[in-house]
Amino acid sequence: MNRITTWTIGLCLALLLACGSVYAQDPTLPGPNDEVPLVPKVPPITPEVQPETKSPLMKWPAVFDCGPTGYILGVVKGKYNEIEFILSNGFVQLPDGRVLQAPTLIYLNPQTKTYSVVAHFSNGHSCIITSGKDLQPAPQNGNVNPKEQAPKGPGLKPGKDNKGPYLEAKPEIEVNFERVEDDRILALLN
Repeated sequence: MNRITTWTIGLCLALLLACGSVYAQDPTLPGPNDEVPLVPKVPPITPEVQPETKSPLMKWPAVFDCGPTGYILGVVKGKYNEIEFILSNGFVQLPDGRVLQAPTLIYLNPQTKTYSVVAHFSNGHSCIITSGKDLQPAPQNGNVNPKEQAPKGPGLKPGKDNKGPYLEAKPEIEVNFERVEDDRILALLN
């Protein structure tokens, strides 16, 4: 019986030594003191990032002169003696991104060559979008002086004897606003 016990103990020791040496040779297996990570250690996959192409178009905040339509017309038609020239269905973009649709008129004074672009809203208010002076026909060829080339077709025509351009409108535009001759109307509206 001693021999069987000795052989059994020897066989168990041989198995333990054989398994221990195999365990020591495999470095990928976690040992008894190693912590097994919950997330495997693999390099993160980085997605292909397309470079952003910036548009050359920029949004600038704008400041408009707005007020009751009567007041705005007092300035445009009364102070600057501008008359209706072109009517369109325009759009006004606000700094917060909203777009307002409104009838838009371009007013013109052919004698002084001033103009104003005015948006008339349905709530009884209007805004002067832009205004300017020295209005003249654009040249058909960029290298030609606009005074040397007469515009073709109806619209703004060059005047004779340095009297400035005149307006040719067909059909005639009917205006139902009272003409204001001085700035006193501005004081009445305040």
